[in-house]
Amino acid sequence: MPSDHGTRFARFLEPVFARPDAHHGGVAAIMLVVLSVVVVTAGILLAWYMYMTNPVRPETIGETRTALQRFLMNAWYVDRLYDRVIVQPLVALYRALARFDLGVIDGLVNLTGRVVMLWSAGSRRVQTGYVVNYALTMLAGAVVIVGWLLSR
Repeated sequence: MPSDHGTRFARFLEPVFARPDAHHGGVAAIMLVVLSVVVVTAGILLAWYMYMTNPVRPETIGETRTALQRFLMNAWYVDRLYDRVIVQPLVALYRALARFDLGVIDGLVNLTGRVVMLWSAGSRRVQTGYVVNYALTMLAGAVVIVGWLLSR
């Protein structure tokens, strides 16, 4: 419920936020300006020292001078480690699986196709479409069954 001093939430946050009627001296603002000028001046002097007193030669750009720099330039050797630990073993596995697929799986599929072709070539000779051949086959089958029954 609002009162003359604001809402409960405003009174709760009052110690955190300064009141607008409170007066601060300009010391904080002056210190921020002075600090900003000091940081900018230090940056300009550092850049002048690094690039004007000791200029960079184009032929030295990209050369590693220390082991730490080499380590950082090679991105901590993460790519090499990833390649050797993960990529190369997986490529070897995939090549072995591809050889297995070409040799065994494709071999079984091709063998199945050959068996079906031989079977169909044999059954093509039996199924001629002539009724006389079918009757002769049934007669031969009946003779074999009768012969088997008589031999028992």
